[in-house]
Amino acid sequence: MKIAILSDIHGNSYALSEVLEDTRARNVDAIINLGDSLYGPLNPADTWDMLNACRAINISGNEDRIILENLTKDSGNSTLEYVKSQLDDRITDWLRSLPFDMI
Repeated sequence: MKIAILSDIHGNSYALSEVLEDTRARNVDAIINLGDSLYGPLNPADTWDMLNACRAINISGNEDRIILENLTKDSGNSTLEYVKSQLDDRITDWLRSLPFDMI
């Protein structure tokens, strides 16, 4: 079984697209994403779409938890505020559903 392990995507859908293309070319059977998926200044919603479509196994990273902890307040951090503005209820529900580990 071929497994690809990803982490620290940080909303970079452009890089994720290339990585997912490589996993297809290598006939990877499963993708495990170790978190820190969406917190970044590029394309958090597109990144979520890609992770959702590829059926990756996802866990929550510390940056994913930071998003959730600051959903209802102004963080004073322009990147975090941008990320929050890009997320809808489907995505925040997904973040809430992520386990902290796969043990």
